Amino acid sequence: MRATPTIGRPGDRAAVRSLTLDDVVATYVVDGVVAVRPETFFPETPRDSWEHLCTPGGELLMSVGGLLVQIAGTTVLIDAGVGMMTASLTFGRVDSGSMLDVLNTLGVRPEDPDVLAITHLHFDHAGWAFASNAKTFPNARYALAAQEWTPHAAAHLDE
Repeated sequence: MRATPTIGRPGDRAAVRSLTLDDVVATYVVDGVVAVRPETFFPETPRDSWEHLCTPGGELLMSVGGLLVQIAGTTVLIDAGVGMMTASLTFGRVDSGSMLDVLNTLGVRPEDPDVLAITHLHFDHAGWAFASNAKTFPNARYALAAQEWTPHAAAHLDE
């Protein structure tokens, strides 16, 4: 009999989990947690849509991180978490910064990813892209959709 995989429940801690499909290994790489006040973060969403997912203090806990995909000798990191940050922001709290340690535990050094694919330019997806004014993943080709970058590139043309 096969065990049913656990996908988690509200309130469970984020965990590094891997899924293997033929020769593709996809691993969720935890960077940290964001605790938001849903009425601030999701102002248009009815309260009863998220209320049952909140802590007793009314916060919605969300894991932040990236997806490590390894296939045929190629290593791709999709999204780069928040980076090193512990802060209170207008929408909630952030406690992050473990991605590089988690990657190291998985046997992946910053030099190993071939590609860093950033899905969009929110702080919780691009945080580890650069640190100390240098690429965190020095051998990776950084990939981002042109439609994501265009508004930012145009802003820098005037400089």
